[in-house]
Amino acid sequence: MYRFKSTLIAFLLSTVFTIPIFIAMSINQVTYEVMVALLGSTWPPITPPWGFITAIFAHPTFEDYLFDMLTLWMIGPYFETVFGTRNFWLTFMLSGVARRSRQYFTT
Repeated sequence: MYRFKSTLIAFLLSTVFTIPIFIAMSINQVTYEVMVALLGSTWPPITPPWGFITAIFAHPTFEDYLFDMLTLWMIGPYFETVFGTRNFWLTFMLSGVARRSRQYFTT
């Protein structure tokens, strides 16, 4: 069994929220833009209320997904071991909220 359950859950959630974006990307540009907007990976004026949380897990491009998952794979297990599951999720979610909040305060 995989020992780092929180890292695995974060990976699976990110994958689940990103797959619809990749599918929409293969259909056409309009479908892609709608899906990205629905999942909250856009600039705030068109972000739905749930987008603040889903944007933490959704990745609008393949490169973004690849590098975020690579970072999670390399740092996640270490962070989870040293600081614990609670602090892993606290840091993971707060960094996502901080990233989204930055978009509200900058133009």
